Amino acid sequence: MGHQFGRLLKQSRKDAKLSQKQLLERIRQAGYEERYSEADISKWEHGRTKPPEDVIEDLEDVLSVSKGLLLAAAGYSAGKEYRKLQDQSPLNLPPWVVQAQQAHLEGIERHEVFNGLETTTYPGGLGVRQRLEFFTGCFLEIKPRNQRFWAPLSDHDIVMTQLRGHLRDEAFWKQVDDFREKDERCVPLLDAACKRFTSAGEELAPLRPSRGPEPAAYITTGWARRVLVRALSPEPGPKEPSEYHHQKLPDGGSMLEDDGLIYVGPDDVAAEQRHRELVDDFINTEEFNQIVSLMKGLRNLRQQIIARIDQCLRKREYTLNHCPDCPVEQARRLG
Repeated sequence: MGHQFGRLLKQSRKDAKLSQKQLLERIRQAGYEERYSEADISKWEHGRTKPPEDVIEDLEDVLSVSKGLLLAAAGYSAGKEYRKLQDQSPLNLPPWVVQAQQAHLEGIERHEVFNGLETTTYPGGLGVRQRLEFFTGCFLEIKPRNQRFWAPLSDHDIVMTQLRGHLRDEAFWKQVDDFREKDERCVPLLDAACKRFTSAGEELAPLRPSRGPEPAAYITTGWARRVLVRALSPEPGPKEPSEYHHQKLPDGGSMLEDDGLIYVGPDDVAAEQRHRELVDDFINTEEFNQIVSLMKGLRNLRQQIIARIDQCLRKREYTLNHCPDCPVEQARRLG
């Protein structure tokens, strides 16, 4: 029994992407202070010892596994009771529990009138359906102008833990983790690309500070950003030729624009040619190819993730697992 618990604990820790040290920190945060060490966790995973019931319950919460799964593997009778309760048919549960369970999963609205004002609430907080709908909004449209393509929810860790508990689809969560990893790799590459364009623009033709904000601001928001949006499209098709606008200035100089101020000086024709060369040089760099590849992967993953959430919402595939406001858990405590 100890070896079964150890193997399950180790696999659950790896699925949660936690080291033994990180797991130790989490359970210490649960109130066990210096009671355990990394050596204890190693002993648990190798089946040499096992922790008490209360510690295993906290481990299940930290690792987002079904309530009672680790308890049952460790041989504690409470684990079998949890598993039996979760496997019960709704027909065998009290009607109020079935109603609370439905409200918990679906986020059924409850209308109330307080001091003459009608309010809408959800029993036990937002239902799983609402959490999934909000979760869809975390994956932004894949456009280079976005600083990040992943927009975490507020209380992100809590929401993610609860969703993982209710939607037991490891392939789906692997896609989500891949998306976040690609996003983290793409952001610094995009920033580096903008800095490269800004630097190249300053070398091309330093702008006069007297014309407004700092020159770098013009260059970055002008041609650098526009070129990135145009050149780093995840599905690059035929590109429209850039619209360069030449204008003579009262002092005899020339101004060259491309959706923003990019050059002020005596030779705007040469500046346009140099600008085109810089763009072509960047498109042929390894950095450009890396960003395009990452953005294509992000767009593909985004479509799959949102399609999977939509499928889950239509078919109500989420299931009742343990979380802090679980009505079946409340029924067990009352019962």
